[in-house]
Amino acid sequence: MISVIIPHHLNENQHLLDEAIKSALEQDCDKEILVVADTKDCPVVPDTVKLHWFTDKRVDHFSRKINAGVTLAHPDSRGYMILSDDTRIIGNKALNLLSWYAIENNMIMNAVSNCDDINFTYQRMISDHGPDIVAMSTHRLYFYATMIPKSVWDKVGKLDERFESGWEDEDYCLRASIAGIRCGILLYSYIYHHKGQTIDKLPKSEIDRNKQRFLEKWGVDFIPPLTMPGFGAVFYEGLKALRQRGMF
Repeated sequence: MISVIIPHHLNENQHLLDEAIKSALEQDCDKEILVVADTKDCPVVPDTVKLHWFTDKRVDHFSRKINAGVTLAHPDSRGYMILSDDTRIIGNKALNLLSWYAIENNMIMNAVSNCDDINFTYQRMISDHGPDIVAMSTHRLYFYATMIPKSVWDKVGKLDERFESGWEDEDYCLRASIAGIRCGILLYSYIYHHKGQTIDKLPKSEIDRNKQRFLEKWGVDFIPPLTMPGFGAVFYEGLKALRQRGMF
């Protein structure tokens, strides 16, 4: 089983949340879907989706909602798919593929998206490395469509709640690298991201505070790419196995 954790922030994004939930429900794998919100942003969800909301204001930010979702996940869950409430999974096999590859290789994995925010789009990866490429290791991931195996979560720990909304993903990737765990992007899973529908509506002061916290914690305000294990490594293995499993 895979636990899909969707942190919900803004009532005005209910229509985007509906898209995210619908796309998750359509995934051809054993999964549970948990929407985590607080009482001021309590969404409407289908009966097949678990909704958890909190009166405690300490669950008002991304990192706290993800941590709460993992705590509430089924004990047999093999991994946690963090899915922003402004995303949509493309096709019905992406979650199966992403979770299988991440768990098999003990990696934190993102799907390919329409956002060029880490400079590894499908077109660039194919252009640079050929059509047989399966995945590429990178130095960081933005946690809007991210699979974290339970084994990785147990080793690295929960998200640092000092980062309220922003920089918690960069912090997690750096902590994972220290533990010898790679981050990567898997080519044959796709996410559409309505970029900026949540983060761009947050006060700039909040983002700046998180950046300052990262600087105070690590002494830098970015992740140097070459510090990450296997940065830039290209993976061709597994393509035949993925096809045999009918994943694409």
